[in-house]
Amino acid sequence: MADTSQHEVPSFFEMSCVAHLLGGEQAHAAFIISATSGYGLAACAEHRDVTDLVVARMSVDDDDQLRALFGRQGLTIQAPEEPDGS
Repeated sequence: MADTSQHEVPSFFEMSCVAHLLGGEQAHAAFIISATSGYGLAACAEHRDVTDLVVARMSVDDDDQLRALFGRQGLTIQAPEEPDGS
């Protein structure tokens, strides 16, 4: 498992929490969480701890894998619905 670190998002960054984005929602990220594997994601305060666990287990940058990893930590994150073409 990779070691992770957390840093506050600088004021000039405009990032969203990955857990909210995967569910099609917007929420400002307060923390950047990175791993020795080279992967990193941003998280809001609510999803700080779970994102720390997910980043340590990431092996590819893939939304489906992220949803599965968050699911293993107890979060239910559905893929956003595709807009209806009508």
